[in-house]
Amino acid sequence: MTPGEAKIESLFEAGPDAMMGVDQAGVIRLLNSQTELLFGYERELLLGQPVETLMPESFRIDDAAHRATRGAEPTARLLGTDLKLMGRRRGWSRVPVEIVLSSIDTGDGALVITAVCDMTGYRNAAVVRRGLERISEVVEHSGSSYHQQHSHWHHHELESGS
Repeated sequence: MTPGEAKIESLFEAGPDAMMGVDQAGVIRLLNSQTELLFGYERELLLGQPVETLMPESFRIDDAAHRATRGAEPTARLLGTDLKLMGRRRGWSRVPVEIVLSSIDTGDGALVITAVCDMTGYRNAAVVRRGLERISEVVEHSGSSYHQQHSHWHHHELESGS
């Protein structure tokens, strides 16, 4: 590990999310313990591996030119807000993620800093929210039918003098 990478790695460890430093060839050079927890791999198994190791095949980018262009962008980019990005855990299970990419010059070369946020809780909450909205609509619709029916019975009782 280069001195520049060592400085970045020490900063990574303080991060709440999985973070990696990926070189221009797409090889994982740095990672934090949150990456190990999220993906279920020990650090030694990921270092030196292609970042695609952590992607389901349907999300992999095989075009090296595309990777080089994406990695050269100096501004942070958020991926996954409109897309349903998935990471691949050890054992091939999938995890919904959001990814922020940024490029940094370490003095020893450029690294793409990749922050990966586990979106499982957020997406589960969204599913629950949609379910509750549907239930609310059904209850509201049922309630209006009940009130219409109840109102009709009450009106009928008033007319008949009961």
